[in-house]
Amino acid sequence: MRRGIMEAIKPFLWSASIENAPAWIVVCIDLYRLRRLLEHEGVKYRPYSGYVIRSIVDAALATENLAIAAESFGLGSLIVGMVFESMTAVSRLLGLPAGVTPLLMVCIGRPDEEPRQRPRWPLDMVRHVDRYERVTNRDIAKYVRYFESMMRVGRDHHNKYRYRDHLERLMRVPLQNRSNEKRIRKLLRRNGISL
Repeated sequence: MRRGIMEAIKPFLWSASIENAPAWIVVCIDLYRLRRLLEHEGVKYRPYSGYVIRSIVDAALATENLAIAAESFGLGSLIVGMVFESMTAVSRLLGLPAGVTPLLMVCIGRPDEEPRQRPRWPLDMVRHVDRYERVTNRDIAKYVRYFESMMRVGRDHHNKYRYRDHLERLMRVPLQNRSNEKRIRKLLRRNGISL
């Protein structure tokens, strides 16, 4: 099973620590159970995007709780978002019924490194009081300089690291996955989710 999942997500991975983790937990959104409950009670299921959004939030909260719980036991965790890119293969491997959609995976194990936290947007750029404050070009330039300086410290990047290169790699994913996106949309529709 693990080998099959690894093969399904491998095209989208960049971390060998996933393969070496002793525990993998696939976190899914589950609309199947709600439908079954309604059928059992003779109540008609009516699709509603609120169910989907709440299911995604619940899955994200469960994922965060798994990571926090692992850390409290001295374990490391890695949240793998690329399961979404491989959802059709992962669904098939796990025998997931219509309505159950793999969203994330949490790999848990003994950490063999203590990576520094990745740079984040400064609090004053993500916290808004009373109204949303639009980010300015100056704010973005400041963040990019900060991010690049943090990525150079203690890494092999030295002065070579450019955040723009990271963003370019990220934006190639949709181009590389156009054929996969059709399969993803088909599975999502089957599971009661439309994009």
